[in-house]
Amino acid sequence: MRVRTFHVNFFLDKNELSHLEKICKESGLGKSEVIRNLIMGVEIKPRPTEE
Repeated sequence: MRVRTFHVNFFLDKNELSHLEKICKESGLGKSEVIRNLIMGVEIKPRPTEE
């Protein structure tokens, strides 16, 4: 059984979606995970480099 049982839909404009996708790419997280973290007040940090 899923831990998260609620589903939320919302609309973004082109700029907002672009910004969300940029954050996802930099952090290595998915859209849902980024949004959940932001709601909880977690600072989204870029993923560590492979060096």
